Amino acid sequence: MTGFGAAAASAGGTSVAVEVRSVNNRFLKVQTRLPDGFAEIEPRIEAAVRKRLNRGAVSIGVRLETAGRAGRLTLAADVLDGYRADAETYALATGLAAPSNLSAYLRLPGVVREESAEPGDPAADAALLLRAAEEALDALNAFRDREGAAMAEELRGQIETLRTHLAQIETRAPGLAEEFRAKLHARISGLLAEAGAEMSPADLTREVIVYADKADVTEEIVRLRTHLTAFGAALSEDAPGRKLDFLTQEINREINTVGSKANDADLAGAVVGMKGAVEKLREILQNLE
Repeated sequence: MTGFGAAAASAGGTSVAVEVRSVNNRFLKVQTRLPDGFAEIEPRIEAAVRKRLNRGAVSIGVRLETAGRAGRLTLAADVLDGYRADAETYALATGLAAPSNLSAYLRLPGVVREESAEPGDPAADAALLLRAAEEALDALNAFRDREGAAMAEELRGQIETLRTHLAQIETRAPGLAEEFRAKLHARISGLLAEAGAEMSPADLTREVIVYADKADVTEEIVRLRTHLTAFGAALSEDAPGRKLDFLTQEINREINTVGSKANDADLAGAVVGMKGAVEKLREILQNLE
């Protein structure tokens, strides 16, 4: 499930800002970008992610700033003198003028140095970073919860659409055998009348029974109702994504079976409507954990 969370914390002259983003993935993948010197807490951050999430590609970015610890800039006079002596020697040899402006030398490597910064407290900074990361993950979860609630409502709506079409099939299916018997009787009677022959009732009944057996969708209707009930119940579970994926596959399988048996325009229309709802289920489930 996609989501975003951010948090900031500061203490002892250190400020930390953490941003967490997640996108869809069948598995849980964590990518962390930490400042230099904090690699040892990466496993703890990943553990915090796994405690909260089960699926998704999670990217964590950290920005850390320290105040009052910057080192003092000093002039390396010996390096500057060396550069100037080399420049004057080169100028005498080539007839060119040596730089007379001090700023030209200050830009050269090593002329200006930064003294060692005031040492900080690595343990305190690591704890601060970890706290901000956990707060950002909690914000991410809150974002995902809101999005998940909206998706659950959409899923329930599609399940109701499936139930509506299933009710149409359940109402229509029992009359198909009788309609087939009447059409078959009328057609064969017409053909036999032309030939001056008759068809025995037993033969007609046998053909109707064969058709009714092939077109019977009672078992498919029962299984579809069971799957739809299970789907609705799973929406109240934690991290139901994989279970819903499986149920959607089973629902689609039963719909395809009904479609293969549907020798009727009304039944076929209901099947088309159900397949459209299943496609919407699949689209939504791509974002659900």
